[in-house]
Formats: sequence, C-alpha cells, structure tokens
Amino acid sequence: MAAWLLGELSPGTDSTIEALHAVLNDPEATEALRGQVIESLGNQVCHLKGGEMYERAADALIALLDEPSVEIRYNVAFALGTLRCRRARPMLERVASEDHRLYRGLEAVSEAALFSIECIDCEPHGRKD
Repeated sequence: MAAWLLGELSPGTDSTIEALHAVLNDPEATEALRGQVIESLGNQVCHLKGGEMYERAADALIALLDEPSVEIRYNVAFALGTLRCRRARPMLERVASEDHRLYRGLEAVSEAALFSIECIDCEPHGRKD
C-alpha cells in the first residue's frame, strides 16, 4: 500500500524516488511489492521527460525486462510506456512478440508491451540510444 501511495504522490521528490529504487533492488522484496514499486517509479518520474533522474529510472526498468517473473515484466512494460522511454522500444517489441503469459489472469505481458510502444510512438521521451 505504501509503494502504491508513493506512486500517487507524483511528481516525486528525490527522497521518494530513492526509496523506490532501494526497494526495487532489494533481493528480499516480494515480487508483488517490486511490481508495485515499478509502477510507482514510473508514475514518479514520467513528468520529467528526460534528465539524470529520468534516465536512472529508465536504466533500472529496462534492465528488469529480462526478469523471468510475469509480475515484474508486466509492470516494467507498463512503466516504460508511462515514461514513454524511446530507447526501450526495441526491447518492448521483443517482449511483445515473445511473452504472451497472462498477468493475474487478465492481460498478457505482450499486450502491456504493445500499449507502451503506442505511448512511446505518440510522445517519446528520454535519450534516443
């Protein structure tokens, strides 16, 4: 609940974003908590549209696209769309074509990746590489 609430306090402060990064990298955090932290991190930095804090979050999220967990991959795909992270587009295309597992029985990871690609194509943010 606290991780969700932090995401709703957008735009975030340096301390809230640092708290989210700390949990994101905590090996003892549950997948459900990390999934919520991923969503909240996207909400916290999406208004930045670039800059050091934005790029740090994008780097952390892009790295998680290779996680085997449906919970993590779905939330990462969704958050990268929230960020409109242009450099994540090729990885999202891969996820969209390969990962058709259902997240909580509702929507496939591939569907979240396709939605994020649409968001990126509409209004790309961040560096291009």
